[in-house]
Amino acid sequence: MDRRVAKVISINDLSGVDQVDIFRTTLIQSAKTNRNDRFMLAFFIRSLQYLSTVLPQNLDFHSTNLEVEIDGQVKEKEFDVITKPMSTQPIYELRLDFPEYNTWIRATFFKRYHRKKLHYCFVKAFIKTMHPSFNPTTPMIQETYNVYQELRNNPALYLK
Repeated sequence: MDRRVAKVISINDLSGVDQVDIFRTTLIQSAKTNRNDRFMLAFFIRSLQYLSTVLPQNLDFHSTNLEVEIDGQVKEKEFDVITKPMSTQPIYELRLDFPEYNTWIRATFFKRYHRKKLHYCFVKAFIKTMHPSFNPTTPMIQETYNVYQELRNNPALYLK
């Protein structure tokens, strides 16, 4: 039974670049030789799959535990997938925490109905560390909001 309520997509930023796809591709390349990155990639993909089953009214501060399979073994470590409404509404942040690797994956998105179908539109994905010299979160949220505004004005550019 298909429990999806939303289509999870990545869309280009205002520069015409699909940053989420670049992030995913970079993680895929790294995961080929690094077991920790393989684990993070599997969880990132699993969290996007899971998010497609979350009703829009349940997005705010949503948290769940997910399992992933790595190299044929189910990992028993639990993680939380948290979607948090940001100060720039209606932008959300998907948070995947890997403190054991000094890595925190973040991805910003918004929800959008198009042709009566719900989409969770991801615009930015990035890695934070414990003590970054520059915190990319605020500009990533603003860039995601800018895409949200542009999509409101011209949805045909982004959603088909």
